[in-house]
Amino acid sequence: KSDEICAAIFAQLDRGVTVLEARGGLSGKRSSVLLSVLSKRELPVLEEAVHTIDPQCFMVVSPVAQVSGRGFSLDKRPEVRGAADSNEQG
Repeated sequence: KSDEICAAIFAQLDRGVTVLEARGGLSGKRSSVLLSVLSKRELPVLEEAVHTIDPQCFMVVSPVAQVSGRGFSLDKRPEVRGAADSNEQG
């Protein structure tokens, strides 16, 4: 149910998702792996949303040392950053 989970992450957490296509090593079954970076405060919201959509979902949570990019060290809205860049270029 990766499409539903992606939509929930976008709607409820305002976070991006990277979809990785995967194949089970033992079963050979194709599936999608969703990768999203969020804060510790957002984790309970994610867990509730995901388990509501798919109670059997396999989820890995891992701390990260540093995150940079849009939504973390840059403004989430690319149009704001783009506007600032075009003003600087004159």
